[in-house]
Amino acid sequence: MVARRAMTSASGAPRVTAIITTYQPNFAFLRSAVASALAQRIPVHVLVSDSGADDTVRRCVEEFGERITYRHNGHVVGPAENHRRAIAEVRTPYFALLGYDDTWEPEFLETLVPALDANPDCVLAFSDHWFMNMQGHVDVAVTDRMTAHWGRARLAAGRIDTQLACLSAQTVPVAMSTLLRSEVAQRHPIPDESGAAYDLWLHYAMATERRPYWYSPARLTRWRFHDAGGTATGNPDWYRGAAFTWDAVLSDPQFSTIHHTASHRSAVAWLALSKALLRRGAARTAVVEAAQCSWRHERGVQSWILSRWPELFRVLRTARRTVSGRASP
Repeated sequence: MVARRAMTSASGAPRVTAIITTYQPNFAFLRSAVASALAQRIPVHVLVSDSGADDTVRRCVEEFGERITYRHNGHVVGPAENHRRAIAEVRTPYFALLGYDDTWEPEFLETLVPALDANPDCVLAFSDHWFMNMQGHVDVAVTDRMTAHWGRARLAAGRIDTQLACLSAQTVPVAMSTLLRSEVAQRHPIPDESGAAYDLWLHYAMATERRPYWYSPARLTRWRFHDAGGTATGNPDWYRGAAFTWDAVLSDPQFSTIHHTASHRSAVAWLALSKALLRRGAARTAVVEAAQCSWRHERGVQSWILSRWPELFRVLRTARRTVSGRASP
């Protein structure tokens, strides 16, 4: 399903593939993402993998010429399958995921490629990143807060040997500013069950290698935050994929030291899924089943109520919002 194009440039054959997946994208964002990849200071090949087969996306991609490839899946597939198929077709030593609505700073690959070249035992290299709004303006306060939240503020530049701690804290921004060794990632095809949380699953898969990472505290990419994000919209597919991934970690004996954290994160994901399904009017059995999964990992009041009386939970939530609204000035 690939329209093959040349993968060379005047400065030599690319050693990195930028994978951009799309499904009915904002074309202004897509053009910015592609342009930022092509503006890298080392040669890069851009692979745009369309969820379906959208001629509008294909025409947009072909505007950029020979350093870019458009591929499609023939019919609409989910994000996990789209990424899995795209990664399987990478022929360069390294690749990085680039959201169609995100951008790379010019120094991104120039910083991370030499790091992996100099550290052949490292399976990936990553950096910190900026948060930008819908208009493309960087929000420094949000960026600083998220750098601390995901544990990157505590990391020193260079080699990282605390893979399990990074996984526990979800420190590595796989879908935002990470360069991966293609041959290693291709040994771990992304399962469909990971859904929209494909990047979390890939983080787990790379951690199973028990090999070092490399880190730069420089903010070398820009991630766009907006209401279309999976967690922002309460996307059940994201919560289901996150729960699947944490359950995989929990069942993996080599991660026994973080099983407690994995159990908690799985409980949170299952609970969020139950709530999201309830909001969307899903079948009662689906709401209850997700809540029961959460309860099995961690006994909480909300999962207890949802696993028995989801209708009561809805009433209580509505009442709470009504009271909160009246209490507001």
